[in-house]
Amino acid sequence: MIDNNLEALRILRDALDTDSGERDRFLSMRCGADTQLRERVDALLRGIADDERSSPDGSVPGVGSEDTLVGNLLGPFRVVERIGRGGMGIVYRGEREGADFGQQVAIKLIRRGFDFDDIRERFLRERRILARLSHPNLARFIDGGIADDGRPWFALEFVDGQPISAWCDARRLDIDARVGLFLDVCAAVQHAHAQLIVHRDLKPANILVTKDGHVRLLDFGIAKLVDGDEPGAQTTIGMRPLLTPEYAAPEQFRGEISGVATDIYALGAILYELVAGVLPLEVDRNDIAAAERMVREQPPSPPTTAIAREPMDSSENHAALKRRLHDRSMTLHTYRGIVRGDVTHILETALAKEPDRRYASVRELASDLSRWRVGAPVRVSGDRLSYRLRKFIGRNRLGVGIAAAAILLIVGLTTYHVSTLNAQLARTEVARNRAQASLDFLRHVLESPDPQNGVGAEMKLGDFLHGSVATLREDKTLDPEGRNDLLLAIAGSLKSLDNYDEALAIAREVSTSPASNLEAWTQRVRAATLAGEIRILKGEYEPALADLAVATGLADAHAVVDPMARATLLSVQSIGNNHLGNWEESTHEIDHALTTLEPVKEAYPEQYANFLGFASIPRGYSKIDLPGAEALLRQSLDFQKAHALETSGLYADTQGSLAQTLMFEDKFEDAEGLFLSVIERMRARYGTDNRETSFKLSDLALLY
Repeated sequence: MIDNNLEALRILRDALDTDSGERDRFLSMRCGADTQLRERVDALLRGIADDERSSPDGSVPGVGSEDTLVGNLLGPFRVVERIGRGGMGIVYRGEREGADFGQQVAIKLIRRGFDFDDIRERFLRERRILARLSHPNLARFIDGGIADDGRPWFALEFVDGQPISAWCDARRLDIDARVGLFLDVCAAVQHAHAQLIVHRDLKPANILVTKDGHVRLLDFGIAKLVDGDEPGAQTTIGMRPLLTPEYAAPEQFRGEISGVATDIYALGAILYELVAGVLPLEVDRNDIAAAERMVREQPPSPPTTAIAREPMDSSENHAALKRRLHDRSMTLHTYRGIVRGDVTHILETALAKEPDRRYASVRELASDLSRWRVGAPVRVSGDRLSYRLRKFIGRNRLGVGIAAAAILLIVGLTTYHVSTLNAQLARTEVARNRAQASLDFLRHVLESPDPQNGVGAEMKLGDFLHGSVATLREDKTLDPEGRNDLLLAIAGSLKSLDNYDEALAIAREVSTSPASNLEAWTQRVRAATLAGEIRILKGEYEPALADLAVATGLADAHAVVDPMARATLLSVQSIGNNHLGNWEESTHEIDHALTTLEPVKEAYPEQYANFLGFASIPRGYSKIDLPGAEALLRQSLDFQKAHALETSGLYADTQGSLAQTLMFEDKFEDAEGLFLSVIERMRARYGTDNRETSFKLSDLALLY
């Protein structure tokens, strides 16, 4: 009977942490066929329910239930009211007594009747941990002591707020505002990590936001010290791990040592919920084994599709999607445009199954989110020049007008006509005629908006490009290849503006256009490559690789030997495999691209140098071959020096990538010197008060 009672108490503690609607199922699983055990647990639950109707402190029946705390003193605080309880803990609102100033606090105690050795030691450890922490986004520790009945207590700053997810929904915050609030959570967790404390139970219920929008992180009840737990730091109660299944990392289910990566996973789950309105995975909290299998094996859906997920056993018929979009003040089209790409990559990294594939620190996660908010490149999306250019255009979209459209189109045309037509066709009459027709078309579309008469005065770049496509299709002066040149230039510009759908439609139009000569087949390969790159930006990695395989087939079948077209195709395939973690394939493809471009590298010096830098990514990103990544970056810098490219933005970017690689190799002094050199170069190029300069300063801070 003694053992049965102890087991009943263990199950009771877990049952009190289970939602009342799920409690019956949970008890059936834990008690099994032992009817006496189930009856004992049910009796304890009934007793607690009866007692709580008459006893404000939630005590267990028969254990001092006459002694209430409301109205009594705990240290210098008068207990005013009970404001919450968990399975083993209870929280009151208190007010400081006998002072010439007012102060409200939240007082936490162990529920009477649950003062077991393991619970008591965990409670005392939480109190010691909280006393070590001091941060604006953490509930401030104020005092602690021992109640008259021997129970320890502690008082925290009283936080009158809502869970972060409910707070955001109630105010219909958009994604940017939600991420801004989440960065305050990251700051609190990073502070705890700096004090060698891992929270281990991060979830929206433990993150309150006050009415004036200030974040407070609570509940370090199952936190641990990174440098070794103190005695009594249990990770289980009874037979159930101490965790919240919806936000727990795979290693927590397995009972492995929890570290910084565990909190990063939970932060990823919280951010996912803030972004998509649903959890990454819908786990059964009462079936730990099934929850573990799901968390270990099933990848989360992209948030762009998860936002439309209907609740289980729901008959709402798409009402959930409408509500979530309403709570975020946006349409589905706008939502997908914002979330796909960088935000999805950030979430995928934070929620990686393997701890070593997640962000190395909360600071790195926060850094990528901060970069995304200002439209700057994020680390987990790669470091290609084309990607950085797209982000630069996005950051400066409001300042880009008709002149920018002209520059983008002319750059696209110039690159192709000079490097391909002039080089490959040797300035033939066809090339000259086509270039003249292209310029005539550009003159026509650039002269059509006239701010003086109000036509196009407020025209945005995307609208301008869209209109240019319509004009181009009606123009009869261009031959098919010349028209396709312009269409591809426009598609590239639309891609840089994140208008992926229209850019993809144009690229597919060109990739399926009639072809009767080598130049036309080369255009089709370039267009198919661009389509694959756009699908990668949309997060459609495997379909993109399938499309790129078709492009390779086209190139092989029609003997397309243009080295830049071939190298670009290989580099985009490398990007796709890089995103899928296929490091060997990614490395092979980018190495093949370098080999392809090697014979003509003098004609394409900047592109070749960029490809050298890109070849370092699968080696460095996977950390499989950091020395190889370093060697490629140094080769790129040497090549740029030899071709007088030291004043280019690419040179500074390559130096920054090398400094990061040296940092990952623990070559801290070399990395520091290079970071300082890059920062000086950035200040000279962009000025002191510039985002690019500040990003490098952030990298240097990370090194320190």
